[in-house]
Amino acid sequence: MAKSLRDRVLEALKKGDLTALELSERLGMKPNYYLLSKLEEEGLIEYDFATKKWCLNRSEKRMVDKEKKCVCVTLTKPYLDAIEGLVQRGVYVSHAEIIKDALRRLFRHYETEPFGAEEPEEAKKEMKQIDVQV
Repeated sequence: MAKSLRDRVLEALKKGDLTALELSERLGMKPNYYLLSKLEEEGLIEYDFATKKWCLNRSEKRMVDKEKKCVCVTLTKPYLDAIEGLVQRGVYVSHAEIIKDALRRLFRHYETEPFGAEEPEEAKKEMKQIDVQV
């Protein structure tokens, strides 16, 4: 059974964020802004004005990857300011990467799974070296 255009668009965006032109090239068709706006109205996709690309809605991304779970953390202003400063200085790409790196370091320190004695290759690739001065 052939997939609908809607399903093909969602499948393409699961692989990464795309401009409307990139999406149309990947699907072999002209840009369909009407379909993109309908998917946005349904809350399935969103447009990132910073990158000028369409992407899956965050909640849709979580549904796609069942091995990941979104965890909310409430932080005080000094922590938020410090995190934002690291991103602005280019030490990290995003707030999420800072939190994930901090957790990796904590788990490694306590030799807790999954980052005990042997780290998965994927985690090693994501790691960044930073110098923290106190």
